[in-house]
Amino acid sequence: VVTAIAPQLRLTKTGPSTAGAGAEITYTLTTSTTGDALASVALTDTVPLAGTFIRASDSGSESGGIVSWDLGTLGSQSSLTCTFTITATRTITNNDYHVSGDWRGQTISVTGSASVVTAIAPQLHLTKTAPPTATAGAEITYTLTVSNSGGLATGVTLTDTLPISATFVHASGGIIPAERTLTWTTLSLPYQALFTQTFVVTATAPITLYNRYYGVAAQGGYRVFAPLPIITRVE
Repeated sequence: VVTAIAPQLRLTKTGPSTAGAGAEITYTLTTSTTGDALASVALTDTVPLAGTFIRASDSGSESGGIVSWDLGTLGSQSSLTCTFTITATRTITNNDYHVSGDWRGQTISVTGSASVVTAIAPQLHLTKTAPPTATAGAEITYTLTVSNSGGLATGVTLTDTLPISATFVHASGGIIPAERTLTWTTLSLPYQALFTQTFVVTATAPITLYNRYYGVAAQGGYRVFAPLPIITRVE
């Protein structure tokens, strides 16, 4: 006597916890059964928001943000593994994946229970320019540019301390120095975005101005300090 044992489907998923912005991210889905074989097995996974589909294994295809596989028969006490690859420029969560199959005219299905989060960290860069020489009493303009080649940066703060012996004139955004330090903020800086600010000073006597105390920080402890001092000789 052969006793039919209804399939007990399982579905697991793994992916990297971190990745670089624009780098390939591969997810692995494994479905298995501990009962009878299943026919017409279908596996689906939704591409995470902010993700861009690249490819899928085992003849999987993507349409409308859904990656699908037609896996045929899943034998008794066996498993199947599929992968798909995306890219992303901000932190993503993947939590919408399913598998189903037919057993004696009944549909057996299971939905993945674990969210897979891949963090895309910000990569901040800071540059600064000013003229190498200036005339005494003339306006000297400094330009600071923050760029981001990584994931979304939030709570971005840019600071710069006025050079010793320089007289503040004005700054972009109407910012006024506090104890000779200028501070600009922006709520967020996405991938490949720029945040540019300027300020203007004068110097009334021939002197060399050194501007070396500037930097940018974002939530999460991401910081970049002055990569190079900016030197202007006032003649």
